Amino acid sequence: MRSRTYRYLPLALCLALTGCGPAEEPAASNTASADAPAAAVAQQRPVPEVDIARIQADAEALAADDMQGRDTGSEAYDRAAAFVAAAMAEAGLVPAGVDGYMQPVPYLQRQLDETSTEVIVHRQGGDQRLSYRSDYLMGGDVVRNRTRVRAPLVFAGYGVHAPELGVDDFAGVDVEGAIVVILSGAPPSFPSELRAYYASGRTKDEAIASRGAVGVISIPSNVDRARRPWDRSVRYAGRPGMSWLSEAGEASGFFATISGSASLSPDAADALIASTGREPAAFLAAAETGDYATFRFGFDATLARRTEHELVESPNVVGLLPGTDPRLSDQIVVISAHLDHLGVCPADESGDTICNGFYDNAMGTAILLETARTLAAVGTPRPVLFIAVSGEEKGLLGSDYFANHPTVPIDQLIADVNLDMPVMMEPTDEIVAFGGDHTSLGPIAARAVEAVGMRLVPDPIPEEAIFVRTDHYMFVRQGIPAIYLSPTVGEAFGTFLHDNYHQPSDQSDLPVDWPSMGRFARANMAIAMAITDAATPPTWNEGDFFGELFAGD
Repeated sequence: MRSRTYRYLPLALCLALTGCGPAEEPAASNTASADAPAAAVAQQRPVPEVDIARIQADAEALAADDMQGRDTGSEAYDRAAAFVAAAMAEAGLVPAGVDGYMQPVPYLQRQLDETSTEVIVHRQGGDQRLSYRSDYLMGGDVVRNRTRVRAPLVFAGYGVHAPELGVDDFAGVDVEGAIVVILSGAPPSFPSELRAYYASGRTKDEAIASRGAVGVISIPSNVDRARRPWDRSVRYAGRPGMSWLSEAGEASGFFATISGSASLSPDAADALIASTGREPAAFLAAAETGDYATFRFGFDATLARRTEHELVESPNVVGLLPGTDPRLSDQIVVISAHLDHLGVCPADESGDTICNGFYDNAMGTAILLETARTLAAVGTPRPVLFIAVSGEEKGLLGSDYFANHPTVPIDQLIADVNLDMPVMMEPTDEIVAFGGDHTSLGPIAARAVEAVGMRLVPDPIPEEAIFVRTDHYMFVRQGIPAIYLSPTVGEAFGTFLHDNYHQPSDQSDLPVDWPSMGRFARANMAIAMAITDAATPPTWNEGDFFGELFAGD
């Protein structure tokens, strides 16, 4: 791999990707070798050229001001979805949603009443009422309008139950009826992607709720203090959250036993630790080495909030390219990209309030559409399902909904190739296939991209565990092999994340190295063709953690 400078990456990528966990030691190997064992692959067919002008036109149209940033649940997003559906129809894709190309996704949107929040610590010497934003942050309750809970505080390490790694933070402590105080992240000794899995709020809440806890207070670990300054977290506070609703009306991500939650600032966390007679710096340093034990604080806390809710609907857009071989009609390859962005944002220095999302992810959606047009022209033995999802910026919700409510039988989906924020501001011939080291998709991709003059390179930032933080991971959770394709990350990419990511300046006047973008689009298509043409579907590597967790018998 060529020598590159990644001076912005550890912090910026953490901000860029949903569910970001702390840094840790790299996994042993993240190289996808073309010589590694893989599913049998047919001789690579010639990879068609792409129409760069069409990619540019689609990306600019989706990122135009009249699309108002394509916020999930907005009329502007619906216009963007209609644009994508029309392009799918023009490409000859078969409608594969619920209503034509559309798969309506019902969302329950929640808005925290920030004036109603309370975190009160009840100690023998008197009550201490913490201040919202300066001492703590919290989100709205997923379904309830008003929650209030007072309970004893219990420290439970990182809140991790990982017996296969020899860690159970709940062993020897009863958290039923308690507010659990946990460190953010997961033990630094964990391999990077397992650490990200166990550090996720979803995994922790499942473990905590199953043990009967009634609340959660998170205190920042040393790693997260270094990577996520408190003022940056405060900047994103107050935005509405969402959950998708099942056919039975149940909200995703809702754990009924947990009635309150809050994240403390570093100063407030240190004060809470010090109130137990422990020295905060020593306590946090010891936790990094795994030297921590559960304990009861000996006093209670109160967590309270009010939340307003609203039902909204925002569709995924789904089109199917039928395969040319009837014998393979039940083996569907998925190409995915998220269509949504942030909508209207706080004004920047120029007064611009529209977060257009040109690179994130109008560009990925435009490449998806060009892939559909081009593959439709040449045909594929296996069917290819193209999905532009909503709700990615809300927590990978649209892809999670589709994975749980697929419009085709879930057992017919054999692979997903995801496109998200392909920033190409400088020439490159390198591609990263995040997650390629978990399945035979890595070697398949390595061989395929060579056909277009590019090369697959190792994950340059394995400590960031990108594999579990984009839409393709929702397919992984259903046991489906998946990869996320990205141009290799260099100085220009770091500059984008520092200056433009989730800002109004992510718009179509940013520089694009269009020849490189065209090669990247062809590489994406080459990988899709390699999967559709292979003699056998992709497989999980033997003994892979995620394969055994989600695809095991």
